[in-house]
Amino acid sequence: AAWVVEGSIPYKDVFSEYPQVPNYLFSVPFIVLSIFQPIETVNSFQYTALFSFMMLAFLALTIILLYRLLPENKDRAFLLLLPASLYFTFNRFDILPAYLTLLSIALVYRNKMSWAVVLLGIGTMTKWYPALLFPIYLTFEFHQTKKINWRMVAVFLTTIIIVVSPTYITGGWEAIKVPYSAHLARGFELVSLPALIQRIILAPLDIEHISNFLGYGFLFLQFLPAMLSPFLRLDTKESVARWSIISIGFFIIFSQIYSPQWLLWFLPFLIIVSRTRKDIFYIVLYDLLIYLAFPVITDTMGVTSGAMVILNSISLALLITILIRTFKQMEQKLSLENAQSFFLGALGK
Repeated sequence: AAWVVEGSIPYKDVFSEYPQVPNYLFSVPFIVLSIFQPIETVNSFQYTALFSFMMLAFLALTIILLYRLLPENKDRAFLLLLPASLYFTFNRFDILPAYLTLLSIALVYRNKMSWAVVLLGIGTMTKWYPALLFPIYLTFEFHQTKKINWRMVAVFLTTIIIVVSPTYITGGWEAIKVPYSAHLARGFELVSLPALIQRIILAPLDIEHISNFLGYGFLFLQFLPAMLSPFLRLDTKESVARWSIISIGFFIIFSQIYSPQWLLWFLPFLIIVSRTRKDIFYIVLYDLLIYLAFPVITDTMGVTSGAMVILNSISLALLITILIRTFKQMEQKLSLENAQSFFLGALGK
């Protein structure tokens, strides 16, 4: 948020690895506090306290919305107060895209598709993952109306263009490319699955040179479920929520980045589709494992320690188990017939 203090231009004068919405968000504490004191005198404690309070407010909104969306056992909404969820709400901003995405799903449930994709577009420009849900929405709408809703496509893209346009006006394409170039330049990080494979398998076999191919393969897998949406009959609210879990889960599992706060991305969806005590057990266990890894093990033993490698491997295995259970509970199979109907609908046939 240095740009708002210095009067400089985001992306052009001040580097940022994030899309546009977080850059606006980061400026809010400075702007609010500048009402009471000169902006250049705002210290890190004041800024952090206000920012954390803002994120807790979004957590409260998310819990309230989740409470309303749950058909029964509404107290499960308070699972968002589990240690890892609460910790990363207080220390990161991922609860904002989580709230926007959940609110978007709520509008899908009410068949307000245009407003749903407006929020999805804003969420996408907060953290890019909400874009994974767009083909899910489009497929769901197709099964409701038997035609492709091109208005949704136009509204989604227009929302993104509106959010990005100030960056283009002030810095051109070079400014727009900054966060994307930064992420594309990142290698395998810490204890992500690609990094674990490189460390445990490739390095001992002296075949680390294939890491690039591994990276491209995992990048494809991150987007695979979203791309396969038309092959499923996503015609119920629950199927939309479950396939969203799988799409976000794949993105997390196969990412070369280790970001435990991404738990917040799909935890609300897991809570929505939870039905049994076993479902709750998996949610609680996964949250506790994430919290034990970060911050507990990270702060005491280090992020590259053996304990961290073991614990994150267990967390990844548990997440894969959750995704397998979620798919089985959908009671669906990928079907070429579904895809054919969808793409013929796109052609107007």
